Amino acid sequence: MDKAAPRGEWGPGGEPLGVVVVDKPRGITSHAAVEVVRRITHIERVGHVGTLDPAARGVLPLLVGKATRLSRFATGWQKEYHATLRLGEARDTQDLDGEVIFRGATSHLTEGAIRDALGHFEGEIEQIPPMYSAKKVGGVPLYKLARKGKEVERAAKRVRVYRLVALAIRPGDPFWEVDFELRCSSGTFVRTICHDVGERLGCGGVLATLVRAAAGPFTIADALSLDEVEARWQAGGAAAVLRPVADCFSPSQRVVVNSAGHAKLRNGQTITLADITPPTAETIAEPALLYSPGGTLLAVARPLGEPVWGFRPTAVLA
Repeated sequence: MDKAAPRGEWGPGGEPLGVVVVDKPRGITSHAAVEVVRRITHIERVGHVGTLDPAARGVLPLLVGKATRLSRFATGWQKEYHATLRLGEARDTQDLDGEVIFRGATSHLTEGAIRDALGHFEGEIEQIPPMYSAKKVGGVPLYKLARKGKEVERAAKRVRVYRLVALAIRPGDPFWEVDFELRCSSGTFVRTICHDVGERLGCGGVLATLVRAAAGPFTIADALSLDEVEARWQAGGAAAVLRPVADCFSPSQRVVVNSAGHAKLRNGQTITLADITPPTAETIAEPALLYSPGGTLLAVARPLGEPVWGFRPTAVLA
């Protein structure tokens, strides 16, 4: 995929639906990016898949129109980041926005020790969410408690780090900097990895810069700046900006439904192999995308049985 890929998708009523892959700039929240796209498109139903911190830039997929009903199917996407770790201090936010709480000597550091420390955090690990995060405790975001000077106990969360490697290591006084690449499961705090690596090395560590290079199937090469979104929308409308929902999923998850099946879907009923074309779906993975013969996305469904004998709709779009 690339920036030229958008080609639009419409529901039965002619409402645009699909995905806008945004390159969120540094300095704004993910919600602010959503508001900009709402203003540009005049479509109220826009929602982001995964939150990207204000200080970070990079891939932020936005679901538009009825595609927002599919957000739960995208929340588990793997993420890829390119980031810089600063060694020699720790901060309360675990990034450069916070107050310094510790300064540590770096004279003992070596490239080998740093690479070994990074390797320690590959695989399945436990993380304690930082106080300055949107994670909620008792229904209250942690960052709101932190701003009041409160610290509460947080349960550790298991996440998976698929790849964590140093790309460049720059010695310095008083700080060392490490550019690294990270591939991880959804919900992983990159700031916390930096903090924990610094703690393991005994000198403290903070996240200095962060770019999300990929989210699920989308990469930074696919992403549009907010200015590009506006220019394309003004020039060509939805077809110039929106990607089809199918781009979020594997081609093997697509199923074509006949008219009898479409009627059942409108009533929220389970469809069988007799309702699809051709009537075979033994290898369809969840979630299945159910399309009309004309290419309109009708519903997302859960395959039933092994081998598959039918589909139960979980989100009906048409």
